[in-house]
Amino acid sequence: MRTLGHVPALDGLRGIAPARALAVHADGLIPGGWFGVDLFFVLSGFLITSILIGEWGAKGRISLSDFYRRRGLRLFPALALMLGVYVLLGGDRLAALYGATYSMNVVRAAGVVVPDGMEHLWSLAAEEQFYLVWPPILYLALRRGVTPKMLATALLLVIVAAMTWRAVLASSAPHYRLVLGPDTHADPILIGCIAGLAFSFRFVSRVPSWLASAALVPASVLVAFLGYRHFTSAYGLATPAFALACAVVVLACVLHRNWWFGRLVNRAPLRYLGRISYGVYLWHLPLYFALGWEVGLPLALAISALSYRYVEQPFLRRKRPRAHIAQAPVPVVAT
Repeated sequence: MRTLGHVPALDGLRGIAPARALAVHADGLIPGGWFGVDLFFVLSGFLITSILIGEWGAKGRISLSDFYRRRGLRLFPALALMLGVYVLLGGDRLAALYGATYSMNVVRAAGVVVPDGMEHLWSLAAEEQFYLVWPPILYLALRRGVTPKMLATALLLVIVAAMTWRAVLASSAPHYRLVLGPDTHADPILIGCIAGLAFSFRFVSRVPSWLASAALVPASVLVAFLGYRHFTSAYGLATPAFALACAVVVLACVLHRNWWFGRLVNRAPLRYLGRISYGVYLWHLPLYFALGWEVGLPLALAISALSYRYVEQPFLRRKRPRAHIAQAPVPVVAT
C-alpha cells in the first residue's frame, strides 16, 4: 500500500482548473474552459481516496468525524463570508440558502433559475455530496475486507451506469439536467477514485511517458474547441474521455516526479493559484456579473488572496496536522 505525500505538481494542476474557469467566463476566451471542473473532480476523487487509504494504512482505521471536521474548517468559513457579503449587498436569500446547504446542483438540475453569479455553486454542492457518500463507503469496504479490485470494479460499474443513464436522458432532457445532475455527472470524480485506488494499492507502478504525453492531446483539443453549445454531446463520451486523460496525467505526475509536464506545471504562480483556488471559485463569477470580467478578474484574485490569508488559513491552523496525509482539495467552479 502506497502513501501519498505532497506532490507540488498537483498544486499546479489544481491551479489550471480555476484558470480555465476564469477564462471561459471571461467572454469564452477558452471555449472548453468549463472542462476545468472535470479536471478538479478527477483530482478530488484521486486525492480524497488516496488520503483516506493512507490513513487506513497508517492507523488501521479512518476517523470520519475528523475527516468532516477538516472539510468543514477548510470550506465553510470562506463560503459563509462570500454568501454573507452577497446577502448584505442585496443578493437573493434563497440562492444563498441553496449555496449554504450544498443543494445548488439539485435545484438547478430541476430547472430552478438562480440569480446570475450564484450558478457556479453547483460544483461545490457536487463535491460536498461526494464527501458525504464516498468516505463511509470506502471505510466500510476496507473494514469488511472488500478487495481493492472488487472496489474498483464496482466503481467502474457505477460509471457505466451513469453514462448509460445520461445517454437515455440525452434525447429529451435539457443540457443543464445532464450537466448538473448528481446522477448524470458522476463519472469524472469516480474515475479519480479509481486512479486513487490504482495508486494506493499499486495497480500500476509506472505510466509510460508516451502514454501520459499522448493523454494531453485529446484533453487539450477538448478544452480548445468544445464550447457551451456542445454541452449535450460533450456529456456523452467527451467527459469520461477527458476525465480518463486527466487521471493518466495525475498518475504520471505522482509516479514520475521528473516527467516533463509535471515539471512544467510545478511553477510558483500555478501552485499559488492552486492554493487560493477556493477563493477564486467563490468570488470570480459574482464579481464578473457585477463589474465585468476586466475588473472582476483582478479583483477576484485580490480578494481570494486576502481570503486565503485572513479567513482560510486561520481555520486551517485548527486542523490537527497529519504528516503522512496530503492536503485535500477544494472545489472549483464551472457553470
